[in-house]
Amino acid sequence: MFFSSIDKNFFVLTTIQSSKYYSSYICKKRSSSSEQLYLVNEYKNRNIINSYLPLLIKLHKQKEFSQLSQLFVKDSKVYLIFKYKKSSLLSTGLLKNQFTLHEKVKIANSFIISLLKINKLPHSIQYEILNMENINLDSNNEIYLNYFLNFVQSSDQIMPSAVMNKIGFIISNIFEKEKNLPLPLKLFIEKLYDHQFKSLSEIYATFQQIQKDLLTNNEVEEKETLFSKIAKYKYILIVSMILIAAIYFYVWEYESVTTSTEPTIKQIGTVEVD
Repeated sequence: MFFSSIDKNFFVLTTIQSSKYYSSYICKKRSSSSEQLYLVNEYKNRNIINSYLPLLIKLHKQKEFSQLSQLFVKDSKVYLIFKYKKSSLLSTGLLKNQFTLHEKVKIANSFIISLLKINKLPHSIQYEILNMENINLDSNNEIYLNYFLNFVQSSDQIMPSAVMNKIGFIISNIFEKEKNLPLPLKLFIEKLYDHQFKSLSEIYATFQQIQKDLLTNNEVEEKETLFSKIAKYKYILIVSMILIAAIYFYVWEYESVTTSTEPTIKQIGTVEVD
């Protein structure tokens, strides 16, 4: 099976989802030696097409949706094509790994940075991108996004607050197993759920300051721990030296007493010894 777009052909490797209204496929370009994979979203629901197609065409023409490689219509179906990276889902990584708080802060920061890449998109599209199936974690603990966009609601039904809820849900998932979550992170997540942020840029700026403060505190704690260890080892060394000196002094004293109290034989019977 393959799709013919305006200028490229895509050979289907895997069908991810297929239904009456929406299908998604992982593809490669035909007659290409490149290993680059592509995600093809196929839409057949007329209501969804009518709701999103004018918006997507506008975004694509104005190059405000840079991740969208191609958009075309064929046989009354709409196709959106994105470059695709093999997935290792964030949700899977969080289950399999025991990340430290420091590592979780970096993962959350990487996620928030990825939000800046979709900052200019309408919130209805941001909402679809922020499905957990699109949030991936690579081997360097960096977040990257894929673009399975299964539009199930018309664009005018999705409010900005719904986007903030999804961001709050994902970040709270990152820190879910953290027993002693620092207060700044707790307040940050609460602000997300309370819709106190006006934009993704504001979320980014706020988290940068939180990360800076947490890393600074972590460095201070590490230095204090290091100084504490040094002080502990110095104490052990001093006590050891005192013990060694005490043992040496005791042995020296014992030998001195033994030597000084040893009797000197000057005469055996009537014979005087020189």
